[in-house]
Amino acid sequence: WESSRWDVALGLVHAQAYYDLATKDLVQGLIRFRDTEYQAASQLRAEDVRLIAKVAHEKNLFDSEILWYRAVPELRKYYSKAVNNHNQLLEDLDIDELMRTGTRVFKEWVDFSPPVGQSGSVQHQFEVEESACRRAEQSRTGISTCLSYFLHDAIKQNCKAEATRDPDMAKDDLCTNLHFEDPYLRLGPFKLEILHNVPFIAQIHDFLEKKEIETVKEIAKLDMKTTPYQIGGDLAEMSYKRVSKIKYVSERNVSWALKTSRRLELATGFNVYRPRYRYTAENYQVMNYGIGGYISLHVDETTSMNGMTLGGGRYTTAMIYLSDVEAGGRTVFPWVNVGVNARAGNLLFWNVKDPQGTTCNSMYHLGCPVLYGNKWIANKWINWREQMNRFPCYSDLSRQQGPHHHVINNTNPYHSARILTV
Repeated sequence: WESSRWDVALGLVHAQAYYDLATKDLVQGLIRFRDTEYQAASQLRAEDVRLIAKVAHEKNLFDSEILWYRAVPELRKYYSKAVNNHNQLLEDLDIDELMRTGTRVFKEWVDFSPPVGQSGSVQHQFEVEESACRRAEQSRTGISTCLSYFLHDAIKQNCKAEATRDPDMAKDDLCTNLHFEDPYLRLGPFKLEILHNVPFIAQIHDFLEKKEIETVKEIAKLDMKTTPYQIGGDLAEMSYKRVSKIKYVSERNVSWALKTSRRLELATGFNVYRPRYRYTAENYQVMNYGIGGYISLHVDETTSMNGMTLGGGRYTTAMIYLSDVEAGGRTVFPWVNVGVNARAGNLLFWNVKDPQGTTCNSMYHLGCPVLYGNKWIANKWINWREQMNRFPCYSDLSRQQGPHHHVINNTNPYHSARILTV
């Protein structure tokens, strides 16, 4: 029970922080998101807010801690203590340590004037550190601790659907009927929307029908557990960096999974399921996120030795939305300012690696906290090596990473006619 209360409190911490919600509204059971209000049947008590603020403190989210205490006058003494602790951090400012520990603070003093000579210096120091971090990042292959720290504002903008894309990045975005000149697919083409070209991010609308969605959700509801999370090379049974429940589903014993994988093969041209080779792709992960449920910034790299040596590691992530989400719950790629709303039946997919097998730095992403509603998804990770076996000339396609198919005489400019027939 205590663990569940802690999880709920953390969900509220994230919901408030990612969407800049007014804590006074949340205490009253009210969520204001865009032009809509969601009112709960009950309100938070002072002891509830005390728990939420304690959770924020434990996670080094000192800005959130202050905002929660500020919302309840009865907690004034805790508020004063939190403010003193926060301002002491600014006086002894060590941004490297803040980044290392993931500590969040306001970039200005709270309720007090700064010491003589420090007015405006905190904001300036953060700006200098961020600029240095971004310059250093140009030579790295993965997102460093410093950059993930400074991406926080971009993440919030994407979660709130307020981010603006660079016109150069958006120039290749388009919607098209995807059929590969295949007579079968011409009768019912995939409705493809390209969101980013290199690295490739796209979604196919109406990939699953409502009946298919309900089928897999009913299967998953029978046996779901807390989602594990990779921490420092070890797989933890649960983590506050990922708040969700999970059920694994295999083509070997679930007809829905086999049918869906065959459809994925039609849509992407990839090998998705081979009965005699288990490392072509991973099993489906059917996941459920309640209010406040989210997953932090990450990239879908393979961490198991078997997955790397036998399967070549994850090449493409295919994520099927199994529900709409009324508020929140977007999937966002802050590096390229791409964000996608959860819509039941849609397939979102992106490349984790480039054709040479190098992990794409810009594919770091997260699932924004759910504000209102219930988020269901099904993940499928397609491995790299089996696709190289299918497309022996794949390494020549470094400038185009979208869906490929074995059909020749392909006139779609976004698909290569150089793919060999299998």
